[in-house]
Amino acid sequence: MQSRMLRTIMDKLANQFFTSTESFGKGMALLMKYNAMQPCDWNTMESFLMELGEGEDDSLDRALNYSAAQLLENKSIIEENDLLKKTIELLHNKVMDNSLYVTESLASTQKEKAPLLSELIEKYKADCENRWSTKHTNGNGRDLFPKLDLFLEVIGDIPVNEIKKESISIYKRLVYKYPVNKNKKAAYKDLSIDEILTREIPDKDRISPETIGNHFTKIRTFLGWCENNSSFMMPDLKKPIISSPKNTTPDDEQRQAFSDEDLTNLFESKEYVQGTHSAPSHFWIPLLGLFTGARENELCQLYKSDVYKDIVAGIWVIDINQNGETKKLKKPNHKRIVPVHRKLVELGFIDFVESISAERLFEDLPFTRDGYAQYFSKWFNRTYRNGKNCNVGNLPDEKKDFHSFRHTVITQLQNVHNIAQPKTAKLVGHTSSDKSETTNRYTKPLSVAENYKIISNLKFTVNFNKIRRY
Repeated sequence: MQSRMLRTIMDKLANQFFTSTESFGKGMALLMKYNAMQPCDWNTMESFLMELGEGEDDSLDRALNYSAAQLLENKSIIEENDLLKKTIELLHNKVMDNSLYVTESLASTQKEKAPLLSELIEKYKADCENRWSTKHTNGNGRDLFPKLDLFLEVIGDIPVNEIKKESISIYKRLVYKYPVNKNKKAAYKDLSIDEILTREIPDKDRISPETIGNHFTKIRTFLGWCENNSSFMMPDLKKPIISSPKNTTPDDEQRQAFSDEDLTNLFESKEYVQGTHSAPSHFWIPLLGLFTGARENELCQLYKSDVYKDIVAGIWVIDINQNGETKKLKKPNHKRIVPVHRKLVELGFIDFVESISAERLFEDLPFTRDGYAQYFSKWFNRTYRNGKNCNVGNLPDEKKDFHSFRHTVITQLQNVHNIAQPKTAKLVGHTSSDKSETTNRYTKPLSVAENYKIISNLKFTVNFNKIRRY
């Protein structure tokens, strides 16, 4: 009897509000929950409404309007059942006073209270700075904040409850096309977001897959923070950027090792033979790169105190660390002790270290946003990748720069001297390609003496006797 009555109600009244008996039942069930909360204050009601699942707010809204505006008009059906009549009247009396208030008040409250995207970004920046150590605040900020600013520029400074996944997809398209060093290149620095999205930008001018992944990681973290710290943020906005592009270029093809000819051209150049280097960094850092395989910035930021004689082994070492306000490593676990190759000692490196009184080895290199390597890197490429000098890595199909020293060292140790890859990786501060749990857990750092034996294997065809000591 009651099921026939429900079908009759659906046929005659509710079909303008509900598409099926199932949607009708769902709406009325939510309405009964709503009714059971009465009387209650607005905060309690708001909490109930905000916890509604996907589609439930629409079902409740339909049920409220249905009950309040239409149901009492069909008196013939109601009068057939006194219990149903009393239930509907009770629902009607309770809903009429609140339905319009609830739907309109919720919408107005959301519009009134939802913060702008810029406001959440500023709160997130402040939260990050509170969590970062003093030492790393500047570096972390330089990495994160421009990415947040770009995200804001693409999405627009709108209330956060208006951000849709479609907007995140537009941001994703923008990042995939974003020019590398956009603000430094005349062809791109004045382009708007819309112009970047619509212009054909060559692949060679775009940021790398690693950089794209870094953008997505930073913004996913920010959106997750927003979900946890703002009730207005739509859930799962980060889904369009949940995956990052993979670099399909093999590691050994991303940079090339220097050939014997390259090294001869470089270290028997007029700068080294005639002693025309104008700064100690110009003379020493390429030689250090050749005999340590260290990264450019790791060498540029060295302190005098980072070079010392190991007491146990009696061997001079270079301590690669981030012990200093402006020093940083690519990853914290890249800190390591690298023995000084005997050829560096013969060329006068230890004499140079002991002769300086400054805190840093290379005071001629200023600190910039990305560390100490910026000016040196420009000088190195300008000097040695120039056909007028030694033309190292200047051909169109060559991928050679200072990082090639690192590849040169690794390639020689592993391929020529058969040093195990995990040992080489620890020596140069690299992640081992051996991902096995056994290797990672039980391969311990070698002693200074053992690493000195490995470093001593490095031999090159350069005639170092031609070099004029600095």
